Amino acid sequence: GDTDCPKAILNRAKDEQVRLLQASIDFNSSMHSKGFDFRQGNTQFNNLPLPRMAGDVQVRNFTTALTAVLTLEKKLDASIIGHALATWKIPGRIQTIHDNPHVIVDVAHNRQSVDTLSQYLTQNPVKGLTRAVFSVLKDKQAESWLPDINQQVDHWFIFTLHGERAMDIET
Repeated sequence: GDTDCPKAILNRAKDEQVRLLQASIDFNSSMHSKGFDFRQGNTQFNNLPLPRMAGDVQVRNFTTALTAVLTLEKKLDASIIGHALATWKIPGRIQTIHDNPHVIVDVAHNRQSVDTLSQYLTQNPVKGLTRAVFSVLKDKQAESWLPDINQQVDHWFIFTLHGERAMDIET
């Protein structure tokens, strides 16, 4: 679903002689006031509702998944797609678990998911302090994306995970 496909993936697809479908080339979506439209080849769905999940990236995620399903030659109509968009959720992805105080949980674990969380926090400011309970695996390169969300968090609660891939809390 990334509009800027890494060269390593492009090269691997070429080496393996497999069909690679790319966002904005082989399929695309456009958002508007009533939702969004989707197109892949001769297939088009108009005025689809926005996904229930928070974050602008969810339309891109959904259209990528929809492209995969359609590529498997599955026939879908707009009502099935609308139902999926209205009910699709992944626990722990910008999920409100309590209203007073407002508690959101998110398992952001890489640059893309932190960017989505950061965008959500910017667009939905909270009254009072923003606190984050945080840990990460050492292979997630947190030093490259953690500063991007640091300015939105007032207080960090940091803990160490256990296991071979765990990042040391002192790192």
